[in-house]
Amino acid sequence: MQSEITHFLIVSPERSGSNLLGEVVGSHCSALFFGEPFNPDFLRRGVFPERMQWMDEQETLADLRVSDIAGFYAAATEQAAQRGYTAIGSKLLYSHIDHTPDLCSYLKSAANLHILRLRRRNLLRRLVSERRAQVTGEWWRRKGTIPGTPLPRVTLSVSDCMRDFAAQEARQAEYAPLFKNYRVLDMIYEDLALDPQSEAVRAQRFLGLSTDAQPTIWSEKTGLDTLREAIANYDELQPSLIAAEPSYAAFFDD
Repeated sequence: MQSEITHFLIVSPERSGSNLLGEVVGSHCSALFFGEPFNPDFLRRGVFPERMQWMDEQETLADLRVSDIAGFYAAATEQAAQRGYTAIGSKLLYSHIDHTPDLCSYLKSAANLHILRLRRRNLLRRLVSERRAQVTGEWWRRKGTIPGTPLPRVTLSVSDCMRDFAAQEARQAEYAPLFKNYRVLDMIYEDLALDPQSEAVRAQRFLGLSTDAQPTIWSEKTGLDTLREAIANYDELQPSLIAAEPSYAAFFDD
């Protein structure tokens, strides 16, 4: 039964829409998305994301997650198969791979993985979103929830931005070889946010799912303001960053 299951991973940097893509895919009746089991905080506390709380043998799964990643995914997949799912997947941020070296070994040898590789075109908005989440502690917001902490304005230097942009691009290039032996669907956050239905169809088709299901989205964006409103030193940063690298003008899309 396990061989009939499509095992997928959503791989992305932070603040690039991985939660949204997980919701879009996981809302399909035949797909199970169980969040980010390798979040360093979950690992440290020995717990699982909310989306995995229904699974049986939690202690066994927790032990396998640390000692045998392939065994962990096999056990989780078997439970999903018993419940009638045909696709099961989780979210894997690049930082999770940084904190859990055994993930590299697993990704080099796993069988039949489908990789949904997600990135964000606007690296400046990604950085602003990450800085704000670090301050507020709010990394995800359920639709209709009143924000607990107002979003702060952030101050960024040219060196902050260029260092982060280079790091994001380098990390994606560094880990790309891990996925060379698998089927990979490259997706863009901005396209997903603009038209989740069309992007859901792409992802569903890639995973061998029916494409007639309307995706359900439970979350909402945490930041809806413009970059000028979000960046305290916007008027100084914009010309300086563009002068340092003219292609960065595309990031100022307000």
